[in-house]
Amino acid sequence: MSKNTRYFIQPGKNLSDFSLDYAPEPTLAGHTITVKGTSNVDYLFVSGAFHLDFSESLSGQDVVFVRGSRGAFTPSVVDGTLVLRIGTATSLRLSEDDVVVFDDGKTVVTEWIAALNANTSAPALDASLTSKGTANELAQRVMPGVTPNALVRAFGGGDEGNTFAQVQPGMAMSVKGTTAVDVMYVKAGTFVDFSESLGGEDKLYLTGSFADYRFSVDGASLKLLRGETEVVLASTDDRLIFADGTVWVGDIANLLPTKPQPISADLGAKWRTSERTPGLNGDPNAPALPVVSGGALSGLENLDVRSNLVLTVKAGAVPWSLVAGQKIRIINDGPIAGIQGYQQEHRYNDIWIDVASGETTVMVQAETVVGGEPQRSGSPVAHTPSSLAASLSSGTSSVRLLGNQLIVDPCVDLDLANRYHITLDAGALVGPQGAGNAAITDPSAIAFQTVVPLAPPARVPAQAAVKITNEGTLLDSAYWVDLVGRDIRSLRDHPQDPAQWDPHAAEGILDASAHPYVFTLADVGEGVGLLSPALDVRIFQFGRDDRIYIDSQGNGDLPRADVSDPDSVGYDEVAWDARGQTDRPSLNNLRDGAVAMTYSSWVLAAAGDGGAARLELSLDPSVLGAQSASLLNLRDFMTKLNHGVAPSLAAGESWLNPNNPALFVVLG
Repeated sequence: MSKNTRYFIQPGKNLSDFSLDYAPEPTLAGHTITVKGTSNVDYLFVSGAFHLDFSESLSGQDVVFVRGSRGAFTPSVVDGTLVLRIGTATSLRLSEDDVVVFDDGKTVVTEWIAALNANTSAPALDASLTSKGTANELAQRVMPGVTPNALVRAFGGGDEGNTFAQVQPGMAMSVKGTTAVDVMYVKAGTFVDFSESLGGEDKLYLTGSFADYRFSVDGASLKLLRGETEVVLASTDDRLIFADGTVWVGDIANLLPTKPQPISADLGAKWRTSERTPGLNGDPNAPALPVVSGGALSGLENLDVRSNLVLTVKAGAVPWSLVAGQKIRIINDGPIAGIQGYQQEHRYNDIWIDVASGETTVMVQAETVVGGEPQRSGSPVAHTPSSLAASLSSGTSSVRLLGNQLIVDPCVDLDLANRYHITLDAGALVGPQGAGNAAITDPSAIAFQTVVPLAPPARVPAQAAVKITNEGTLLDSAYWVDLVGRDIRSLRDHPQDPAQWDPHAAEGILDASAHPYVFTLADVGEGVGLLSPALDVRIFQFGRDDRIYIDSQGNGDLPRADVSDPDSVGYDEVAWDARGQTDRPSLNNLRDGAVAMTYSSWVLAAAGDGGAARLELSLDPSVLGAQSASLLNLRDFMTKLNHGVAPSLAAGESWLNPNNPALFVVLG
């Protein structure tokens, strides 16, 4: 008994996928496979217990991706070729000049053969390219922006029936089978001609449901169409297995004269749901697929805008991968009912993140009020942080899998006092066979709200916001207090010596000793926010775990921040100055809507624990035009406020992330 298949790759961009392995079928296990390449660069992805001979790769430095580490294989030289073995069931034969890529790096075959012949150590692995990921992901990595287009001709042999490999979306495969039962698993988006399947009731596994396909008779074959690139030609003697059931090809062909657009119910008892394509959602016999849910995030009403977003993934032990091009979207649904956003912020900021690369785009849309409810208006404008000046951050978020948690660390903050929901593209998480999660599109599936900064009377603590740990549990973060419009004017009414302060004697002093606090301000407009005449504030015991969070909403020009006496900066000598005096250090080069900031006397004088105090700056995604010169002015200004010592950025912080606060450490 034998299973022998031969593949002939035709000229064109290509990657052939030899990783099919579902028990009991379809699987390449037990096959002996021969592949003949082209004079161009060919790519193969190999994983499984079978024998594959690619010694006829022809010219060109072909690349073979192999699942597993290099140390798992035993190498030898046979007739001038490299043979890699695992036990007796797995072998791979490679030609000189080609490249073999493992989970831990790549090796040039010629160099490895030379080392084996000289009985010296194997050449060092080059970790710049690895085989980690799916075939789809690897194709995108080595052929970025290119759609594979080659034809692969496959021929079955032996007397036991064969399972055939897959090609990438955009490619085509023609298959000539055997008289035994042959098996074909059609990858989504590919062209497969299986009309020469010969005898036997062969099986074609399809990734779509019956209703996803259009059917027509093409000569002696049944033609199936799905989308723009998926075409399948099947012999009327064979069987089709869909994601939701199975039927004989001839039964569909017989139905078409009276039902040109049939549904599965038209087939009656000929349609069976007892067998379905493995590896897809909803198939109880398939390997466990990732099912993504909101976990502790769902239903939260006071999420810290700086928190990671941690989703729960229910899956088996299969090593799932994140797929490039698939996105997780953090959708801003507008202000919490009864609260018109934080200080009436009037923009919706959606955050789109590529799950594999972390590339982030912020979609900004204006708000109008219809029937008393805020609504989106106008076309969204995309802002890509990576397109900013070099002095800004790259705008790359982090998405990673840790155990059964999908951890999303956006490179921009969420907006205060807003409602959000999360969507996730189908196939963002996939297994070795390319089967992945179902899409999350329901706005109520993973919905939550961000913290509302409260404005209590003096000495009354606010509600603590929560962050989500990487393990998916909730943890209190800080108490958010809104300073906008507060009449807290104790600065000029009390001694400046912190030792003489009595936090319970003077009205208007905020006591920050009990909890970590975040005191929020915003660029609301003339007379309020950062320009409020009532913004002389004293905060008792403002320390290293407390923050001033200045939230830019892009609502208009901000004032300059001026030093009243640049030669002798004292605790009470720094304040906002709306007059725009030009003889003092200022931030007048910041563009419209960007935040100017100061670490003023009411903070410095109150650093009661002797540690370093901190100031945060938040830039709205719609305000992405700040120039590097302005940032240098800001650094100079912060140096002046810090008694001549340049402010340092906290560990892990970058210099002015858009809408993600830069955290300055200022001596208390």
